Amino acid sequence: MIAIINRLPVKEGAADRVVERFAGSGGSVQGFPGFVSMEVLRSDGGDEVLVITRWEDRESF
Repeated sequence: MIAIINRLPVKEGAADRVVERFAGSGGSVQGFPGFVSMEVLRSDGGDEVLVITRWEDRESF
């Protein structure tokens, strides 16, 4: 298994909206071969969002 972590800087006050958008778009990758899961996290400071996707292997990503 491989985890891909995308770190996204966001404007102040926009983190919750970004998290909601990614959480709502999870279906867009769920059908991809090798996709395992997606997790979207917001930093305590609210200026960063992490999008973590897990895949069966690097080739699937």
